[in-house]
Amino acid sequence: ATLRAGAGRADITPQTGYYLGGWTRADRLAQGQHTRLYTRAIVLKRGSQKVALVSVDLFMIPGGMVEQIGQELAKRGFSEKNILISATHTHSGPGGYGNFPELNTAAPSVSTVTDPLSFFRLISPLPADAQLYTFLTRQMAKAIARADSRLKPARAGWGYTRLEGITRNRSLEAHLADHGIIE
Repeated sequence: ATLRAGAGRADITPQTGYYLGGWTRADRLAQGQHTRLYTRAIVLKRGSQKVALVSVDLFMIPGGMVEQIGQELAKRGFSEKNILISATHTHSGPGGYGNFPELNTAAPSVSTVTDPLSFFRLISPLPADAQLYTFLTRQMAKAIARADSRLKPARAGWGYTRLEGITRNRSLEAHLADHGIIE
C-alpha cells in the first residue's frame, strides 16, 4: 500500500506563573516567555496501519498521558499503541503537570527558605495541575489530528552522517576538557 504522511503542530505555551519543569527550585516560576513552546506531530499511514510520531517542548511526558491522548483520538484510529511522544527535555517549559507528585517537586530556595511550607512541599509535592495537564493533553491531540487530516502520498528514507562542532556544552569544565584542559 502507498505510504501517506501528514504533519501538524499546536502551541503548548501556557500562562505564566507555573514552576519551570524538572526537579526545580520554588522560585523558578515562569514570568514571561522568550519563545513559544510547541508540540509537533507526523502521522504515517500505510494501508489501515498508522502511527503518530510526536515531539513536545516539555521536560517529560507523565505516565498515562499518551493513553489519554489515544482515547481522545480513538475515532481517528489512534491509541497508546500507535502514538509515540518524545519530550525535548527543556527545563524552560512548565512543570507541575506530573500525575505522580514527585514529578512536581519544587525545592526551597533562598527566597523561599523562610517559608516552612517550601520544605513540606519538597517532601510532599503538590498534585498535578489539572488545568495545565488537560491543556497539554488536548494540544498534543490537536497536533496529531491536524497531521492526520493532512495525509498525502509520501516516500520515506533514512541515512546518517557525523556532525562535529554543532553543539556546545554549557559546562565550563566540559568545554575546557573538549580542548584537552582538565580542571
